[in-house]
Amino acid sequence: ILTLLKLIGEKLGLGAWVWYLNATEGGDLAAIRAKALAHGISWVAVKTSDGDRPWRHQADQIKALKAEGLRVCSWSYNYGDNIEGEAAATAYALLAGSDGHIFDIEAEFSRQPDPNDRAAMLVHLVRESFRDTPLAYAPLPVVDNFPTLPYEAFHGLGLPAMPQFYTKALGDTNYPLSRLVKIWESWQRQWRFPAPAIYPVLQGYGQQTAVNLVVELSSARALYPGLSLWRFDTITEQMWGVL
Repeated sequence: ILTLLKLIGEKLGLGAWVWYLNATEGGDLAAIRAKALAHGISWVAVKTSDGDRPWRHQADQIKALKAEGLRVCSWSYNYGDNIEGEAAATAYALLAGSDGHIFDIEAEFSRQPDPNDRAAMLVHLVRESFRDTPLAYAPLPVVDNFPTLPYEAFHGLGLPAMPQFYTKALGDTNYPLSRLVKIWESWQRQWRFPAPAIYPVLQGYGQQTAVNLVVELSSARALYPGLSLWRFDTITEQMWGVL
């Protein structure tokens, strides 16, 4: 089973997601590296495609960002309506030097007529050319609300899950971190193919506070071998201060 563990050993460490490079430290790759490493961020995930549209302007900067000393994964927002095109866009990022790829799988994918088959095809098409490249997927976290999201299809093909534990966005009175953890623990017991590893994405934007982030990081680090934050350019100075 291929997992993101192959990137940096047994523990994945703390990562941060990048949506727009030019909005992250002004697009200064050296500044991104310096800020990340100074605050314990050992890897970043850079968006390199939206559906079947590659973001070449960002994928083409992966090697330069890696030269700054960071591990760099690519990530794509996947709709599932053009699997061949989405696989090709992923291939562009991997050819550009990405250390691995993460599929962002949300509601649009679940509304496809055959999401499980499409998920399997997406992974197979990418692995035809990149057999040993680590792959993962980042799904919506409340599994009960999205019964057609292809969680098990990805798990069955060996992809770790990176559920989006955005407690403030979900309404932390309804979905505190502890409840999201329990939801995934419950489904791990029910699924025929449980996730081979879980690396949650924590909220670093919007209503999130430095105080709450400290609590969530402390709790999550005791449970999971790797975490990441969405997203680099919205992490406040107060939040950077507690990292």
